[in-house]
Amino acid sequence: MKRISTKTTKRVAAIILAAIAACSVMGCSVQKTVTTTETHTDADGNTTTTTTTQTTDQDGNVNTETTETEAKELITYEFETFDSVKVVIDENSIVAQESSDDPENSDLVSAEAAGNIIAPGRDFVYLEDSDYYYIADLSRNLITVADKSKVQTETSNDEELAENPGFFETDSWSISYDTDSWYGYVNDEGNTIINYTGECAGTSLIEISELDVPTAKEAVAILAEKKGKELTVSDGFEGVDYTCFAYAADEVYESGLYIADFYTLYEHNGKVIVLDEAITHDDDDARAEALGEVFACVKNALELK
Repeated sequence: MKRISTKTTKRVAAIILAAIAACSVMGCSVQKTVTTTETHTDADGNTTTTTTTQTTDQDGNVNTETTETEAKELITYEFETFDSVKVVIDENSIVAQESSDDPENSDLVSAEAAGNIIAPGRDFVYLEDSDYYYIADLSRNLITVADKSKVQTETSNDEELAENPGFFETDSWSISYDTDSWYGYVNDEGNTIINYTGECAGTSLIEISELDVPTAKEAVAILAEKKGKELTVSDGFEGVDYTCFAYAADEVYESGLYIADFYTLYEHNGKVIVLDEAITHDDDDARAEALGEVFACVKNALELK
């Protein structure tokens, strides 16, 4: 489960400092200083602070200095680990947040945390070591580091999510998987997520959903709109359960690292069941082929009722 929030504050604050009086041995003189600070935050969370300092000396001469600084609002995160611990990463715990072409392999990620994935995710890779959490945000090309001693955590009481049962079932279908290599749960949208926990280039998972439309053609249109890109459709074959395949162009994050998104659609009982395989690959073709076979084993375990 993941949720992202961006804290945006919009305010204009004016702070006027009291006049400062200074006396010297040559006589008493008065100098008045007024400082005004204005803070503006735009729709993208970018904050600009303008500070104007106006000083008037005893002869009435006015000196004005203006400085302008920009700061971006921190991106915050909430997620639930494989051990059913709810984690909230906010401005109180974030110690670093930087852009990165390859956030999962950023120099900010410690050797201890590298490859130590602690929570399911699709566009996010959650890592940890003994002192810090690391969020590799692939959608934003952003790496965030949070001090674990300052992070809010809470143990989930949701037994259904905590069990990782190895088997899911609805009125229309059922599926089983190996809990040593996969972690399954139901997300906030009611879809079944089976996240691969073995060795791979990044987050890889199977998502099963049901669309309340009778035809695969209508389902493909819904999926394309949700994904925001065109899907290529290939018809199914005689003698198999699925109706058709659909796939999107690979989402390339950098040279040699991409996500292959592949849908298998089943017209069944007046609805369309969608099995979405989203697999992160690198430039190792042999590993990609082996990972495809691992995913096929779980996919083939889907049974329609």
